Amino acid sequence: ENEFGVKVPLMTLMSAGSLSEMAILIETTSSRSMPISVYRPTRGFVPATPPQQQMWLLEQMSDADAYNIPFRLSFDHRLDLKCLTKAMKTVLDWHASLRTHFEFRNDLVTQVISDNPEIKVSILEQGEDFEKQFVEEKFDTGKPCLWRLGLKNRDDGSDLVVVLHHLIADAWSVEIFVRSLITAYQQ
Repeated sequence: ENEFGVKVPLMTLMSAGSLSEMAILIETTSSRSMPISVYRPTRGFVPATPPQQQMWLLEQMSDADAYNIPFRLSFDHRLDLKCLTKAMKTVLDWHASLRTHFEFRNDLVTQVISDNPEIKVSILEQGEDFEKQFVEEKFDTGKPCLWRLGLKNRDDGSDLVVVLHHLIADAWSVEIFVRSLITAYQQ
């Protein structure tokens, strides 16, 4: 309260799963116009976890898109491409996993956390074949980024098609990603 001028109930604050989520709670409760700075993990190389190593190895031996996690967010209004790009930059600042790709170095699979990866939002054409191709395209795990955003505008709103690689996300983190993106877009 003294630091940010915000009163957040302790139970609400403690229910946040990470410092980033705590910052989002404080920011969304605050009347401040300046965002709260969130610590960014060390840049560089970090050993991959054993499950990531296993998944990376299996991915190298396959041409399949088995590790893509696609989902769609539908909005009853049109999303602004510039605001969406800015929101995604904020989300990347909050979540190092979204700036992570993987390299094989010194006989180890390593996580490489990028400083400022390029943010690209694809404009999806009408038609299911184009969207299917977008969702099924295999990621190059050795290059940033292991996520894709595709914007599809409709007469009555927008669909945002998101594809995350399982090396950087799981079912639990998808919910966190969605909340973070919506919060950042609304700021």
